[in-house]
Amino acid sequence: MGSLPERMARPLRQDTVSGRLPPGARLPNRDELCQRDDASQVESVQRKRSQ
Repeated sequence: MGSLPERMARPLRQDTVSGRLPPGARLPNRDELCQRDDASQVESVQRKRSQ
């Protein structure tokens, strides 16, 4: 299934490659990413700090 950062990055990568996120488009902020991926901000921060 992959780590949380990998799971969060995969859809962004797919949206970029497919053209749904064109160059210069605004990327989702942390709140939007956490909501989309059903993750808490605490979980995302803990994962980042542990790496």
